[in-house]
Amino acid sequence: MALGYWDNSNYGSPLIWAGQPALEMDTVLNFTETAEVIQYINNQQLGVPMDIPKKEKKRIEGLIKKSGFSMKKPLNQQGLPFGSLDFKSGGLNLIP
Repeated sequence: MALGYWDNSNYGSPLIWAGQPALEMDTVLNFTETAEVIQYINNQQLGVPMDIPKKEKKRIEGLIKKSGFSMKKPLNQQGLPFGSLDFKSGGLNLIP
């Protein structure tokens, strides 16, 4: 009976390691730029006010575009997944 709800849940959605976005950004941006982008995206999504000049804001938003990430989706939903949960077996389906 419980299996009927499996298709409607998000337990089968791909799992993304929390550090995956940083690893992927690091292929395009340097370490400092990656840190700036991650902090900026997190601050925007959490509503943390940032007192930065307009020019600096445009520069960081350009880096976000260059990295291929989005400010509209949470970082934990962006990047390459490593697997998904399997309700039936109680295990993890790894994505090669």
